Amino acid sequence: MKFKKSLILTTVAVSSALFLTACNDKQSKPQAPAAQQQQQNAPTDKAQQESLNRFNSAVRIVPTERNIGKDKDGKDVVSFTYRVENLGDKPIKEIQWFSLAGVDMAIIDISNIPVIFEKPLEPKKTENVFLTKNIDMVSETSRPIFLDPKSNIEMKTLAGKLVFADGSEILVTSQEDLVEYLKKIAK
Repeated sequence: MKFKKSLILTTVAVSSALFLTACNDKQSKPQAPAAQQQQQNAPTDKAQQESLNRFNSAVRIVPTERNIGKDKDGKDVVSFTYRVENLGDKPIKEIQWFSLAGVDMAIIDISNIPVIFEKPLEPKKTENVFLTKNIDMVSETSRPIFLDPKSNIEMKTLAGKLVFADGSEILVTSQEDLVEYLKKIAK
């Protein structure tokens, strides 16, 4: 890998009672054809919808794999692999998205995933991004689900932000936007 994976994990505390209707990508199995993979959001206005459309035209993020293992201290970890494909015509310097894990339409974990590429991701190129998360960062009730290789965890990516090598950017959803949205649907 010739890029620096700057993965800063921010787990948003969300009850597993929250429901997300768009959570339907199978995590432990191969994903749907790439043409069908698009980042989802709940746009609140026309400008946000336009930003989401531009984001989806520029990049595709596909969760492809979940692995269970141990870190150097023997603690349980769960690792995820995401395929990031630059669909646009400008190199991507940074990307940020939210990864939602769910079971039976209930959200069990959310991760904020920012990535800064050491060398910009060139147009029409693909890179794998790896996220390893200590199981202690997952709620106690969700840990057995993550540690069971047979569990059917559904993964969904939500568009966040793209920064291109020329300095231009597309902002769809901030962490604050996501928290506010989850509060609304929890009511």
